[in-house]
Amino acid sequence: MIVVNLNKSYPEFAAALGQSGKKDPNEILMRDLRPLAAITAGDWFRITDLRARQYGDVLVGCFAAQVVSIYHIVGWEQQPDQTIRFEVKPAIEWAAMLGTGQPGGPWKQGEARGSRFVDSASYRERYERPTTKGRDTASWKRLTGELVLRHQGLIEREPIPVESVAHPAHMTVEWPGIPPIGLQFTSTGILEIEVPQGLRTRVVHAKDITASDQQIAAKLGVSVSTVRRWKRR
Repeated sequence: MIVVNLNKSYPEFAAALGQSGKKDPNEILMRDLRPLAAITAGDWFRITDLRARQYGDVLVGCFAAQVVSIYHIVGWEQQPDQTIRFEVKPAIEWAAMLGTGQPGGPWKQGEARGSRFVDSASYRERYERPTTKGRDTASWKRLTGELVLRHQGLIEREPIPVESVAHPAHMTVEWPGIPPIGLQFTSTGILEIEVPQGLRTRVVHAKDITASDQQIAAKLGVSVSTVRRWKRR
């Protein structure tokens, strides 16, 4: 598979979709996702015709270390400026991969400006599923739409209502120097946090937010001004 970095283009797409007023993934139509197909398709530097032939089965778009789009590559064209643009169609049998961690882990130096190449064999075994076109196209569309709505809240700093996210919901977050951390809200209402082995953890329950700023600061080991800054976000 070819994995591409959408960190620059995805926020603009998400903001534009947000301006359409659609807040429910079931309201999002396939035509609403055409701009996502376009930004995933290219234009990309440093992908040669040979690389496209070797790895060009699926094209995976990532934002914030999470898979947000996945398409089959059905063709490509090398541009005069040495960029490549792919012709794509939804990879509906790969829908289970949407929302998972970025293939190959965090971007390495030099990769973050564009793309990487990953052997899809292990991912195919884990995520690819037989499909029936109608129902599964709707599922692919809904999952892709859910991710856009979820990221709108992160990009615009506006909360997305819990009821707008289908359950179970799953996302992956990263900080520099730390492997991916998985967050999953299960259908039984349990928040599961998957952390790398050896990482020290602390659970702070929601009831603590009713405490004073001084109490929260003392419990978390941070300054009072830091707690107040968090509350303003």
